[in-house]
Amino acid sequence: AEWAASLQGYIDQPFVGYLGMKATGALAPDGGVVPGSVELYVDGGEGDYIPAAQLLGRIRSPAAVQAEVAEGLVSTMAQIGATLAKPRAQQAAQGATAPSPQCVAGNGWCNWYRGGDAAVYANQYTSNATTRVWCSANDSALQDTYYWNHSYQGFNCNDCANYASQSMNHGSLPTDGTWMPYTRTWTYVPYLRTYMEETKGYWASESYSQAAPGDALTLGSKLNEYHVEMVVYNDGTVLKTSAHTDDRLDLVWSGSADPYTFWWVSWWV
Repeated sequence: AEWAASLQGYIDQPFVGYLGMKATGALAPDGGVVPGSVELYVDGGEGDYIPAAQLLGRIRSPAAVQAEVAEGLVSTMAQIGATLAKPRAQQAAQGATAPSPQCVAGNGWCNWYRGGDAAVYANQYTSNATTRVWCSANDSALQDTYYWNHSYQGFNCNDCANYASQSMNHGSLPTDGTWMPYTRTWTYVPYLRTYMEETKGYWASESYSQAAPGDALTLGSKLNEYHVEMVVYNDGTVLKTSAHTDDRLDLVWSGSADPYTFWWVSWWV
């Protein structure tokens, strides 16, 4: 099939990326390492380290990736078809009343969400920070505010939703009287998810293979979400996110021990 042939250009091909790792082991009395005590860990991206064996167990075969991508393509096309089939009045009812501040009057591109622009913004205003900032005795984050957009107020140790909201707004997701800087729906992950999914219908859950630049990723069970990241890259095999709290840029997604959800972000008039 044509889709399968196009995937062959990516599967089993090397890619350039960065992955933090650490090794632990026990020291013997003679100063050497105790045989069999060495364990390898991989940076999980949330300030934690995952056993390398656990990560390797998540790596899927090329056939499994192809099958998931095929399923995702079918589902995505069905979603697009359903969207295009909606009456225009229904589409307008699900939109907002004001355009994004980034839109220019008369520009037709302002009529729907541009995930690519959101992803570019997300990558522009973060970094792979190495400095730990302490906000209290028990609260800290890796962050470097030099890279943040100083047109906005920042929230030390708790800026992930503020950053994601900025990114989506830059992608022309419009603000309104409820979602705008610095309301709770803008800065607090559970309120942001609830408003985007349940109130406005801008978010819809999707699979790993369906996630595209400009989409969102939340960690934690529903109503207990504690973190949100922006999807900035996905070729069906490798998915990358960028985030604040901790500040991360083009981080390869390797899964999470906690519940998580990828969200398709969309808006149109």
